[in-house]
Amino acid sequence: MQSIHLLICGIIIVLFTKKTNSQTYTYETRALGIHAGDMQITRKVNGNLEYYTIKSKNSVNYLLGKIDVDHKTSVTYKDGVLQESFLRTDKNGEVDHFCSVSYDGHTYKIQTEKEKLSYSKPIIASVVTLYFKEPVGHTEIFSEVFGKMVPVTEIKPHKYSIKLPDGKKNTYTYENGIVVEVEVPSPVGTAHIRLKK
Repeated sequence: MQSIHLLICGIIIVLFTKKTNSQTYTYETRALGIHAGDMQITRKVNGNLEYYTIKSKNSVNYLLGKIDVDHKTSVTYKDGVLQESFLRTDKNGEVDHFCSVSYDGHTYKIQTEKEKLSYSKPIIASVVTLYFKEPVGHTEIFSEVFGKMVPVTEIKPHKYSIKLPDGKKNTYTYENGIVVEVEVPSPVGTAHIRLKK
């Protein structure tokens, strides 16, 4: 009787336990040549679902004052298609960027701090996925910050440029399929986001 009970418990555990794989990378942000903060990005896979999160805090002192930036992103993919996304960046305590995205299977409803948008094609790659996979073969990806598709260009082997709607460009450099450095224009010059090893 006890062996039957243990067998039933074992079957229940197998049926209700889902395997979750998780990857986390930590990056250091440097601006004006000094440490400005850290960024942590995580990808969790649970069956056909992928969950991405980015959290970062940066602080830069310069001649005209101080900039404090707090950033959070959360993104969900299902069967390789973006389902929802939420992003918020606060600069010196005020909202600088906000973007909320939801997908009903046909259309994306997008709300930014400035406007409402929609997009009708399935999104299979976005800026957050860049940290885990090179955008090989992609000519555009989705920007969670702007709520729009943006062009991506390979400028040399394992280095890509993303042109943003505001005219700025971010570059992503890869080693062994992982982003090791991102160069981002900032109010105090180019910021370098480097993988901590």
